[in-house]
Amino acid sequence: MIYFLIFIFFLWIPTVPAAPIESATHVTLENGLQVILMEDHTSPLIASTIIVKTGVRNETPDINGVSHLLEHLLFNGTSTRTQKQLYDEVDFYGAYNNASTSRDYTLFQMLVRKDYISQILNIQADMLFNSTFPEENVQKERNIVIEEIKGSEINSPSAEAEKFFNDKLYQGTPYTLPGLGTPELISTIPRDKILAYYHRFYRPDNMILVLMGDFEIQSMLEIARKEFDVRVNKEVSPTRSSGLQEPIPPSLKIRGRKVYTKRLELQGSNPSPPATYLNIALNAPHISDPDFYAFSVWTFILNSGELPGFNLKNLNALGIQDLQVNLDFNDQFSFLIISATLSEDSNADQGLQQILTKLDRLKTRSLSQEVLEKALVKPEVEETLQSEPYHYYTFYKAPYLAAAPFERVRDHLKNLKGVTPKALQTVANKYFTNPPVLATLVGPKQKDEERELEWKSGKTEEPETGKSEELPTSSTSHSLILKREIFDNGLTVIVKENPDTEVFAFHLLAKDRKVLEPRGKSGIAEFLHRMLPQGTKYRSSREISADLNTIGATLKVTDDRSIPYDDYYFSPAYSYLRFETTTKQAYEGLMQLADLIKNPKFDPEQVEQVRIQLLNDLREDQGNTRIQARNLFYQTLFGDDPLARPILGEEQDVKSITVEDLRQFHRTYFAPHNLILSVVSGLPAEKVMNRLKFYFADLPTYPEGRKEETMNGKEGERGRTGVLEKQEAECTEKKIVEREMGKGQSYIYLGNLFSFKEEDEVAITVMNAILSDRVAFNLREKQGLAYVIGSSVSFYRGIGWFQVFMGTRPENLSKARQGLIAEVKKFQTEEISPEELKKTVNRLLGSMLMRRMTSIQQAYFLGLQEFQNKPLDTENRLVEKVQILTPADIHRVANTYLDSEKYVMVTVK
Repeated sequence: MIYFLIFIFFLWIPTVPAAPIESATHVTLENGLQVILMEDHTSPLIASTIIVKTGVRNETPDINGVSHLLEHLLFNGTSTRTQKQLYDEVDFYGAYNNASTSRDYTLFQMLVRKDYISQILNIQADMLFNSTFPEENVQKERNIVIEEIKGSEINSPSAEAEKFFNDKLYQGTPYTLPGLGTPELISTIPRDKILAYYHRFYRPDNMILVLMGDFEIQSMLEIARKEFDVRVNKEVSPTRSSGLQEPIPPSLKIRGRKVYTKRLELQGSNPSPPATYLNIALNAPHISDPDFYAFSVWTFILNSGELPGFNLKNLNALGIQDLQVNLDFNDQFSFLIISATLSEDSNADQGLQQILTKLDRLKTRSLSQEVLEKALVKPEVEETLQSEPYHYYTFYKAPYLAAAPFERVRDHLKNLKGVTPKALQTVANKYFTNPPVLATLVGPKQKDEERELEWKSGKTEEPETGKSEELPTSSTSHSLILKREIFDNGLTVIVKENPDTEVFAFHLLAKDRKVLEPRGKSGIAEFLHRMLPQGTKYRSSREISADLNTIGATLKVTDDRSIPYDDYYFSPAYSYLRFETTTKQAYEGLMQLADLIKNPKFDPEQVEQVRIQLLNDLREDQGNTRIQARNLFYQTLFGDDPLARPILGEEQDVKSITVEDLRQFHRTYFAPHNLILSVVSGLPAEKVMNRLKFYFADLPTYPEGRKEETMNGKEGERGRTGVLEKQEAECTEKKIVEREMGKGQSYIYLGNLFSFKEEDEVAITVMNAILSDRVAFNLREKQGLAYVIGSSVSFYRGIGWFQVFMGTRPENLSKARQGLIAEVKKFQTEEISPEELKKTVNRLLGSMLMRRMTSIQQAYFLGLQEFQNKPLDTENRLVEKVQILTPADIHRVANTYLDSEKYVMVTVK
């Protein structure tokens, strides 16, 4: 390809550093608590994570959900602190406090500025070992968990297929039980059984404490010894039987060759295309088996999209889409899981046979060392990217730490690098040749049945290999530099040099998302973003995927719908793409990005495939009360303004978008003067800026320029939205809107619109943070009315809008709505104490540090500040401004910008 011609410019690239876990200190305290310490001075924060080795695996059907309920209950007070004291202390120290439950372990995390780590560890140990579970709090948390269960219920075909697969694979084990439990069980698990479970498993000798961040090892270890000096009750042990479920036996293996099929009933008046969902499980080596490493490398190779037979072109020709290969393991078993979606016109049984046949052929492949090294780029890059946010790194390592001794986890990456082509061939022959298989097929053409799988082998294919050039490296260090430049074509570029990172983070922000979408083409910005990886004038989608995998890069062009509450890309004001790799792969990554951004092909066949995906997402959203409530709130708040339109667009608009529409919108929306490019990396800022000029200074500016839509439907140069044409943005009357969907979870949105003075923005932000805390504590923690609840405030082109939102069951709606309105009214009259203000400011400052831990998030905020016309030192100014705020300032902006009489309230139930 033409790109190899410019490899000669890649002159300065450092090597990828060792994984943080490889230099960690591991100590076991006298009480059995394992402590892992990873010293890193990149950010003035410390993450403390406790892994409790218990989860769904230890539950029986009569106490299903107790692990998750217990995770909630630990936030409800101890023998020395009330629940409110716990929350107030954590907020006062500005700490992030969270927890999660998996099938094998429960994880508790805190992230705090290093000055407060001793206090935070004291709180964390108190919660873990001294929780009291008052009866009234138990009942309240039951309600919250039930709200969470109702909000997580997804009736999508893919979710139904996944449940069917898990029921068959884990039949007879607790892994078939729902992780959150059921409303019926959560309501009735006796408190004494909760306590018995707590005392049995919440012991230091059943836990791992992981500390990562800005500390010195020995002093940090002494603090940990002091705060976690907990005695072990020898009478109660995780290994002793006390009427609770023992761990999964190690005999959980696939022994036959079974296919289970299930008919998928299409629902709704406009169902999605009748795809079939295929899931396959094969036995894999246990994590303690030396074969585990070579087998893991096979998963990287199979997911790379480059191996003949497993690349997108070969798979799509068979009607196989979205193929994913994953290794599912714990301390007792290990499975290879292959998941795919089969198109309507494909033969599902043939698709299953083709995948198994291709696996069988792997034993005859003679893979080169070069192919192996390319496959290992992905885990190396992931290790670097995940190590930037300290608390995420432990999430990343938790499955390994819970399943294997520390030494094995420490040496994992080194052992992966020690895998040879011969070891790959040996493992393929051992595990992929006529293996035991459990498969499920769920689709509209299937029948409800169980049958034996007939094995059919096939011919061998020759592997394809390619060459990649080794680039020069250097370990030169550079001082922190921040550069900003506007290129001649109008592109704004910001480059931050951070010598403490080996990550290369690229962020591209496109301005005024909904305002620039032509009338009748709502959703075209989302359509355009999804088209970017689908092919350029020089590369196919398969080649793009392979090129990204070769450098271990992560490219995000749209929101991850599997994460329900992040919605990073869901702003009507802008859209963006994110790209991450290591500095070693940086300039090759820029070359690939430039091609994506400048040369999209908009192949008609790919356009139709993306259209189907987008329409499927829109139709799925039609059954989601949270998304429908959010969309209806924006429509009611903004009326006919472009900001009112759904981010993903309207179905009729998406259907009408043509190839030419996409080409024209790309010329306007991705015009250089409408883009802000920000990069954060460990490379020299001057060299990165020069490289960006090389690739992006020729991004063309088209003569038709930038068009914006106004309320009356006309277009104008740098015009304003309809809201901004008013002298003042405000709600002129109370508007209450309800929509009936017949769902088990309802959503309420309450808010108002306002114009604001720029000098009040910081005070409004702090005001919202205080209100959000009060609403969450009073309605969730005290009354148990919701799982999802909070408030937010947004600013765009001189206007702002406030919204408080809540998910609750239909029977709680009246009480919930009254509670939300009452909290807003009280906030305008009740005094705010200096202590509450100080606590909120500390929490915001801690949150600001946490949200900027990673290079990609730093790049995002640099781009956002530029979009908002704020100076590059905005963060430093913000720290100064929030610390001089007074309760009187908060009270003033609350009475100026909140409106408890003229507001929009939307309920979807």
